[in-house]
Amino acid sequence: MSVFETTAQGCRIATSVGGVLTGRGADLIIIDDPLKPEEALSQTQRQAARDWFDNTLYSRLNDTRSGAIIVIMHRLHEDNLAGHVMAQEDWDVVRFPAIAEEDEIWALDGELGQYVLTRPRREVLHPERQPLAIRDQIRRTIGEYNFASQYQQAPSPQGGGMVKAVWFRNYAANGRPDKFDQIVQSWDTANKASELSDFGVWTSWGIKASTSIYCT
Repeated sequence: MSVFETTAQGCRIATSVGGVLTGRGADLIIIDDPLKPEEALSQTQRQAARDWFDNTLYSRLNDTRSGAIIVIMHRLHEDNLAGHVMAQEDWDVVRFPAIAEEDEIWALDGELGQYVLTRPRREVLHPERQPLAIRDQIRRTIGEYNFASQYQQAPSPQGGGMVKAVWFRNYAANGRPDKFDQIVQSWDTANKASELSDFGVWTSWGIKASTSIYCT
């Protein structure tokens, strides 16, 4: 996709990721959703977007002192274009998670001077449309990984962060040790007596020689 439009104030050029920008310059560059949701999990597609930004778009500012590049996108993967540029240099990041993860304070400049907006922890964006109970239901429905990226804009590694999926394996009954070095139990109790409450869940973990983890 490529669009060239001339207005009384100047001109606007639109292109797609991978499009040709040779010979073109800009005072303001806006990148809007460079990846489709189905492309976010593709290493090839993410790399193509990063390469296009580094090799083609990044050098297109007419004046690097006064020009600006704005990236607007849904963070569906930690290694997408937004994650890539933030790893290269400092960017001003504006992020509004659907559910506030901590008390937020925003100082904004307006025509009448500076004013402050606050949002306490666990307050949701646009509660009239989706209150906290609905957001929590969505979190349970789509899972923590999808909710963190789609609603909180804080994608986590697919294999896990501190705890990685690759560490866990399935074992046959005869492959389980007779005795463990350490046994740990974890309980998640259902404290609310309502029809929509989650079940109470417990897990038992056995550690053998600090190298193998067995779970029941």
